[in-house]
Amino acid sequence: MLNGKKISPIILMIILSLLIVQLVFADKNPKSEKLEDLSIQQLTEIRDKDIDQNVEYLKEFGADSKEVQDCKDEILNCDAGLVAFYNK
Repeated sequence: MLNGKKISPIILMIILSLLIVQLVFADKNPKSEKLEDLSIQQLTEIRDKDIDQNVEYLKEFGADSKEVQDCKDEILNCDAGLVAFYNK
């Protein structure tokens, strides 16, 4: 059987690993307001900002600014883009 000297380090390791997991997966940017409480204009601004951040990653793969803008326009296309997909 395990004695008290072996159990203490095991429990300590479990507690430390749980704390590390909490720190790693904690939300780094908590939202101060609930999305339900925001206006359409505020939600649109958040959406556009997030889309801009995401399409900027294309530049890391060699895309020029025209390709980045085309990608953004395609996402926001009301007939066949992400907005249309969500609305349907």
